[in-house]
Amino acid sequence: QERSTETKLVLRLNDKFTLNLERSSVLADKLLFVTTSDEVSHLEEVDTSAIQKTLYHDTHYQSSVRVQQRDNAVKVEGIINDKLRIKPVPEGERSTEGQILHKIYEVNDINEGAPIMEESRSSYRSAKGDLSIIQGDNGTSSRRLEERRSGDVFEVELHIISDRKHQTNFDRNEDLIGYMAVFMNAANLRYLDMRSPKVRFLLVGITRRKERPFAPNNQGTTDTGETL
Repeated sequence: QERSTETKLVLRLNDKFTLNLERSSVLADKLLFVTTSDEVSHLEEVDTSAIQKTLYHDTHYQSSVRVQQRDNAVKVEGIINDKLRIKPVPEGERSTEGQILHKIYEVNDINEGAPIMEESRSSYRSAKGDLSIIQGDNGTSSRRLEERRSGDVFEVELHIISDRKHQTNFDRNEDLIGYMAVFMNAANLRYLDMRSPKVRFLLVGITRRKERPFAPNNQGTTDTGETL
């Protein structure tokens, strides 16, 4: 179930979790996207406004999610808290009301070994049109610029490299950008309590490397020379 205003969204996942989401700002307005292979590199500037409007966070649970509305159904993907994640089940599976089914699953801390997922399904039951994704500008870009000029915010600009293995599950560049944005958004939430200055991460570029792995492995160690 969802209730929305221009920049806020209440999203009920199940009986245990109701997220009070606010619109997030983590992408540069024009993101530099580089697609590279051994032979050629392609450079383009991506307008991120459409992706930006799907990014939300909940400060209480430290949730970072993308919320999209397609064909009168809600699609949610991302981080619920430090242990739980949410994603749609494979395309074509719907609830009896026609809503997209979702899977909430648990991921163990990375230092405990390989991630273990405990999966459970839940579906969103909403009246048609109850959720509206606002198309208007919510002012995040202008607010960000004002904070930078005042010196209250230390903004860390990031350009991330995605190698062949990492990007296996992303057919479209938009999906890869959205995935990166969710995790940068989650990183920002860890710094909310910092003051003088505030710290904010901003994703300004992505390189999608399609041929050799960016960090080749040599007998169990990373070949740092090759990464250069």
